[in-house]
Amino acid sequence: MIFPIFAVEASAQKPHYNITTDVTYPPFEFQKKNGTYTGIDVEIIRAIAKKEGFTMTLKPISFNSGAQMVLSGQMDGIIAAMTITSERKKVYDFSKPYYRTGIIWAVSKKSHITKLSQLKGKTVALKTGTASADYAKSLQKKYGFKITYFSDSNTMYNDVVVGNSAATFEDQSVMKYAIKNGLQLKIPSNKIGNAGYYGFAVKKGKNEALLKAFNRGLASIKKDGTYDKIVKKYLGESQKKISSNSASTENSSSIWYLLKQNWPSFVNGVIETIKLTVVGIILASIWGILMRVLGVAESKILRTFSNIIIYIFRGLPLLVLAFFIYIGLPHLLNVKIPASVAGILTLTLNRVPTQVLLLKGAFCPLTKGRWKQPVPMD
Repeated sequence: MIFPIFAVEASAQKPHYNITTDVTYPPFEFQKKNGTYTGIDVEIIRAIAKKEGFTMTLKPISFNSGAQMVLSGQMDGIIAAMTITSERKKVYDFSKPYYRTGIIWAVSKKSHITKLSQLKGKTVALKTGTASADYAKSLQKKYGFKITYFSDSNTMYNDVVVGNSAATFEDQSVMKYAIKNGLQLKIPSNKIGNAGYYGFAVKKGKNEALLKAFNRGLASIKKDGTYDKIVKKYLGESQKKISSNSASTENSSSIWYLLKQNWPSFVNGVIETIKLTVVGIILASIWGILMRVLGVAESKILRTFSNIIIYIFRGLPLLVLAFFIYIGLPHLLNVKIPASVAGILTLTLNRVPTQVLLLKGAFCPLTKGRWKQPVPMD
């Protein structure tokens, strides 16, 4: 596998380091259209390298792989929005914190909700297995809101935008960056929950000179304003002091942890899926019979209508249909479509062409001007 490589100009008198970062975690690191990488982490390490006079090769790679490469000695350090935790301190030496992070909540731009207490009885959209979801769950009993889960951020955001969910919880930096880039959400309160710190890391007991250089460089770019310029470039504001009562937390990403934490939601999801599937098949059977009857009707208009419906939904991918019904239609018609209704409609329409084909043999061609009794297949 070939990774994009960026190097600060080499010099024989300057130390050179191999540093890794994540492939994509906007606004901290992400690839631009021209193939180069940028982001808060990328610009910070470049600015520090320039200040401290060392050269580096920056290799974007997946977070877990990069972290392991540092421990194996293949990389000298990692800067990838890595939270400083007591567990990680056992195997890494961390720099002074270069960024504080935490959880915030957001609502639709059209929403009049300004307090968490106003979420009582409403639905909150969360991303499965995240620290944001854990934080929201810890507030659920106090504020009395319902929870719905999504596997990706974009779908979660859109659920709030179209009005199916009243709010969502997300990492403050990621949310602010998304809003800055056009996401139609707003942040009612700047109060941060579950705050933590990001740090630059090296293998424990190794690369002490690099770690010291990072700390010196970080202090320098904060003093001369470079740091604030970088943060403002991506988030529109500089870092603020974190409240003294905020606590650092770490979310595990192991499969057993995720299963344990989300077991009730998993079971409910399976039950809901079965319900939607059964209802979808029943409705698709009814719709399929109707389309098949229209397909053998005397009226050319009805036959054409039936063929068009079958042709459209036979070639339409399930995910495209789901997104159109759940996200596209609410935007076009300015109406709310609950997730359960969208699911039933999607499964029904997707299943219709199959049902029509299954029923095809139950109908004989009709001669012009008369109906015949449908004859089942032998």
